[in-house]
Order: sequence, then structure tokens, then C-alpha cells
Amino acid sequence: MTDVAAPAFANAPVALARDGAVASLTVGQDDGARIRLTPARLVAIAEAVERINRDRDVALLVIFGGRREFCIGADLDLLREASGPEAERYLRLGQSTMAALSACTVPTVAAVGGLALGGGFEFALACDLRWAHRRAAFGLPEVRSGVVPAWGATAALAREVPAALAWELLAGERISAQRALDFGLVGRLFQGAAFEAEVVAAAKTLASLGRDALAGIKRIWNATLGDTEAAQAAERTVCLARLGKVPRSASAKLVRSNRGQCR
Repeated sequence: MTDVAAPAFANAPVALARDGAVASLTVGQDDGARIRLTPARLVAIAEAVERINRDRDVALLVIFGGRREFCIGADLDLLREASGPEAERYLRLGQSTMAALSACTVPTVAAVGGLALGGGFEFALACDLRWAHRRAAFGLPEVRSGVVPAWGATAALAREVPAALAWELLAGERISAQRALDFGLVGRLFQGAAFEAEVVAAAKTLASLGRDALAGIKRIWNATLGDTEAAQAAERTVCLARLGKVPRSASAKLVRSNRGQCR
């Protein structure tokens, strides 16, 4: 596998490599550290996606996390301790990164080998396909501590699964990889010890269709999706309110309202 790019951040290991027409983006290391979508890691992911967009030799992008934890999402401590404007910038950065991933020129696959929780689940939902190991699990546990998902889960689940399951997940329930497969949230389930190798082999088969064909299908697919800006604004507003922080948009509306009352 050829290393085509490795955006380097002190606390955000992200590695991008290519094997034929398949690019692999690894967002964590199996060193025991929990894989969180810190601001630095989000920036690195967006930069890696942009590199893929420019690489005409890539037909498919596969994203790997850790083996026990695919990704456990945002740094909630950072989000809670941040000022209102800082928290909103973090939310916007996450949303823009997920949007960049969704808009990637070629199809994307989240290879979920372990827990995909919170923003990590939303990270997987931003991909076109989700392939999982049988030990994987999906959930939005932050809801039970008063934080609502702000990186696309609500809109994605409304599209991807029946309302009954979507509401269970949005209420904090965790589901197994098998249940995710049963409802179509996951497309393929693996159970061997060589998960990464099996995923890459399957990805090569899909990538053999060629970049032009896959990119064309992706372009048509994205054209069928509605404008997400309103949903993103609603996510930020509700999430910031739950954190006790006033988003800038709400502050601006309050100022305009007060000006109107003074006339």
C-alpha cells in the first residue's frame, strides 16, 4: 500500500494511503487511546478528502478507525468548557467536515470494526456505505447526558432507516452490527480476524467499476439529496441551547428584535 498523503497533527494521527484504486484513510491508532474527533483531527480528515478529490487514480475511499473503537465522537469536555462562540465554531467545523466527506467525489465506505458512538456514528453516517465487523455497535449516548447530535445524525437516520429505529437511536439506544444490517444501516457484515484485509479486498472489487462510473453514480446520488443547511443550523441551535450557550444566529435575531422594539 502506497502512502499518498499523511496530514500530521501532534494529537491527531491521520494517515492516507492508496492500494490501486482504493484509498484508505485511517483516523486513529490502536495504541489504547480513544479516538475522538478533535478539531485537529476534523481538519486533517477534510484535508485528506480534498486530496482524494484531486487524485484521478482513486475510485473509492475506505475509512478505518480503531479495532475496538471505530470512533467515539466529539470531545464533549472541550465542547462543554468552551465559550459559546468557541463551541459553535467546533460544531460548524464538524458539520463542514461531514459535509466534505458526504460530497467526496468518489464513494466512501466506513469500515466500522468496533464502537461507533456519538459523533463517531455520525462520521460513519456521512459515508455512502457502512461495512462492519460483527463486534461493532452503533449509538448516540450523548443524548442521555443532555447533548443532542449536531453532526448530521437526525437527517441521516431519517433517510436511512424506519422512523421507529431512528427514534430509538436518537433517544440513546445502542444497536448491534447485526441489527444495523437487518435494517439496512450496514451493507456488509464481516466476522473474521482479518477485518481490514477483507474490507480492502471487497473495496477493490467495487473499485474495479472504475472512478468515472462510481463518481458519476455518486454525483447523481448527491443530486437527489435535499439542501442540508437548514438542518445543520437547527442542529447547532438546539445543541448549543442544551449546552447553555447561545448561538450567534440566535444572538443576532435577539438584537434585531430588540432594535425593532426600540423604534
